[in-house]
This record gives sequence, C-alpha cells and structure tokens, in this order.
Amino acid sequence: MALKVLIIGGVAAGPKTAARLRRLDPDAEITVVERQDLLSYAGCGMPYYIEDIIKEYKELLGGETIRNAEYFRDQKGFTVYDQTEALQIDRKAKKVTVKDLR
Repeated sequence: MALKVLIIGGVAAGPKTAARLRRLDPDAEITVVERQDLLSYAGCGMPYYIEDIIKEYKELLGGETIRNAEYFRDQKGFTVYDQTEALQIDRKAKKVTVKDLR
C-alpha cells in the first residue's frame, strides 16, 4: 500500500516538502491543501513588497513559470487543492475537514 501524505500550506515549504517526498517515494500519494490560488512564492520577500522595495509581486514568484495546481500536478506529480482551507484535523481517524473557498 502506497504512503499517503497530506501537506497543509504552500508558499515555499509545502511544495518543497512534497517535491522532496516525491523524489524519495515515487509511489506516494501526495496532496497539498493551500488557502490561496497561488501555491508557491517567496514568502520571505513579502515585507520587501509591502515596503515597496520590491515593486511587483511577480518578483516573488521566482521566474516566469507560474507554480499553480496544474504545474505541480503535471511537473511534480502531486495533487493540489488550492483556494481550499483546512478547518479541522482528526489525527486518529486520519481525516481533514476542508472548505472550498471558491
């Protein structure tokens, strides 16, 4: 039986963790839940954007490739539920209650 992993949260750490896990276990079932529609960006640069040192938010994206749900599904092989909020985690039952924010 394949390992099942749910990662809650995107920005830099969530997708990085999912991609590393994919390399370690190609058969794992990996799912990421992220509240925003943009899954991966350099969150550590946000204060510079707020202070107007970085003029365009696109500079936080790390290149020309938009790293959205389709990108991670097609290029990295894991499922992303964007614009989805994790509301409750039941560790014993291994269930997470989510809300679609669309």
